[in-house]
Amino acid sequence: MKEFLKKNKKAALIGGVLLTGALAYYLFRSRKIEFYDNVWCGEDNNECLDIDVATYGSGQRAGLRSGGNGSGNLNLLFKEKHELEEGDVIYITQNKNQAYDYDGKANVQKVITPYIIRTDKARMGDSPIVGGYVSANSKWSEIVS
Repeated sequence: MKEFLKKNKKAALIGGVLLTGALAYYLFRSRKIEFYDNVWCGEDNNECLDIDVATYGSGQRAGLRSGGNGSGNLNLLFKEKHELEEGDVIYITQNKNQAYDYDGKANVQKVITPYIIRTDKARMGDSPIVGGYVSANSKWSEIVS
């Protein structure tokens, strides 16, 4: 290995800089995660455990969202695995034409599934499908806090 580095100092230096840059990007970037809708999970969260994101908008939604109107907490359904953890601080930004305003700062209270989180915001009621995105702190800010 030493012999290789002696002969290829320039390549090793460029590789080191690229690796350092990639690590810095991963640690310091804030995360922006798209969510599909908010869902009613019931008091014990059992109604959310079998949600299939691929079929959610085509009929599965109605049975899951009935009941609980204006009660419980805001639960967000993500299009892809969210990788959020309990206690994370997030900032919600909904798409336009939402029935209820959930925009702003929230905390992740519970990770229900890899696609669903419960926030500390009160759920205000049923509405048409309204997505948006969640901004989360960088990995670095989580490490140092």
